[in-house]
Amino acid sequence: MLEKGDVENIVHPRLEGDLDINSSWEAIEAAMACVSPTSIESPTTTHVVMEIKQCLAMELARRHGGFESDSDQISGIDHTEQTPLAR
Repeated sequence: MLEKGDVENIVHPRLEGDLDINSSWEAIEAAMACVSPTSIESPTTTHVVMEIKQCLAMELARRHGGFESDSDQISGIDHTEQTPLAR
C-alpha cells in the first residue's frame, strides 16, 4: 500500500476519507523514519514532535479555513524532548 501511495487504506477507517493527503504523508514519513534499521538514522523525539505538530497544523488549517489561531494553539504544546521510562 505504501509503495503505491495508497494513504486512504493506511489511515484509520473511521476517518472515512476526511483527511488531507499531504498531512497524512508527512505523518507516515515521520513514522517510517522512526523505524530505521540503525539508530543513527532515527530522528530525535524533538524532530518527530515538530513533524507531527506540522501535520496537525496542516489538518487544523484545512478544517478551519486556515486561521492562524490554530497554529498558535499548537505552539503551546511542550517542546521538551522526552526520555523513555525504564521497563
